[in-house]
Amino acid sequence: MSMSTLLLLTGAALLAGSSAATAQGSKSAPPAGAGAPLPPEWLRWRGARPEPEGWPHRTVLAVPGLIRQSPQVRRLLLDLARDTGIPVDSIATTIEHESHWNPQALYEAPDNAARIAAGQAPFYAAGLCQVTPSARLPGFGSPEAVKGIAAMSAAQQMAEVVRPLWFRARNEPHVRGAHPGMALLKNFMPQFAGNPDDFVIAEKTGIRKPIFAANRPFDRNKDNTITIGEVYDAAEAVCATARGRIDEDGNRVEANRSATALSFETIAVARLLLGVGETGPNTGPQIDEWARELGLEPPLQWCAAFVSHCFRTAAKRISVAAPVRGSAHAKSLMAQFEAIGRAGSAAVARASALPAGSLLFWDRSDPPGSGPQGHVGIVESDEGALWWTIEGNTVENDVRRVLRPKDDPRLIGMALL
Repeated sequence: MSMSTLLLLTGAALLAGSSAATAQGSKSAPPAGAGAPLPPEWLRWRGARPEPEGWPHRTVLAVPGLIRQSPQVRRLLLDLARDTGIPVDSIATTIEHESHWNPQALYEAPDNAARIAAGQAPFYAAGLCQVTPSARLPGFGSPEAVKGIAAMSAAQQMAEVVRPLWFRARNEPHVRGAHPGMALLKNFMPQFAGNPDDFVIAEKTGIRKPIFAANRPFDRNKDNTITIGEVYDAAEAVCATARGRIDEDGNRVEANRSATALSFETIAVARLLLGVGETGPNTGPQIDEWARELGLEPPLQWCAAFVSHCFRTAAKRISVAAPVRGSAHAKSLMAQFEAIGRAGSAAVARASALPAGSLLFWDRSDPPGSGPQGHVGIVESDEGALWWTIEGNTVENDVRRVLRPKDDPRLIGMALL
């Protein structure tokens, strides 16, 4: 399939020429909406989305355990998210953390034999959500009933355990719209939701010693305490294991339909650099470092060095290979993407609903087409006749958001990460 055909499958109609003027240097935020830039509290979650049924619609973060599940299980998951308003990515990553989507997962307290000998009830945590008797889920209030969850299929658990558990919680504080860290905390220790990141929820000594003993892996800094921040860190680590998104049938959502995990991470890196600017002509501490990453010495025109830094850094953060080496020259960078079949013409760019994280290229030679000068930016959102981008080396000599009209005659192409 050709790149033009691939991109036109997004269903975007060819757009009539727009007379909208570019908003170079605009500091206003892009409009909100499905697929729009993530809220600030979602930036750390490695591609997870706040929409209940994901974005694109009816897709979910492809965490490893969920990939192995049946379409029925994924459909039940997406239906649960739709009916509760809880982001499907947050539920999926919580279950991945708790059980790796293994319905037979069963935790038995090490002292169960002693408990039974002393006439006390044994302790179990079972199934996809590691439900315990203390959850007081109807039908699963006894240790024996909880242990029995591990004998149920994943689909049966989704219907009889997972759905009632999350449906009951949907109206509790901090649940609707919960990011993955909050969802994991609500499943683990819901009474502490809403406290700051440094709040201690368990420790090696004291009344919460049993909680610490059963959940020691949360103690990432080995200080014998578990904080809310460490629960969030655990959720982020789960999100980082995902490789893009899948629909309910298990089909990978390709780049023509959605930003990939690398695209999401690239946008996150770029947003962190908004406001970075020059301290002299084409130079500055961070700008110079981006040039040196490519084996070049500053000063130099740095829009492509910025973009290359963003996707190279993003690739390292999620442990994937960068699609190309990167370049300090926009047209050379576009040529690298052309060489691997991931670039398209200006007509393709205008006719397609470009996913966030796509790259756009413009000609800056005078007259057009007469030289190597070019410019490149990162698509943050597609707004019909316009794109919001994040660009370096703008007319204000910094990194900022720019509103770009699709009918700009100097647009020469696009690329997909």
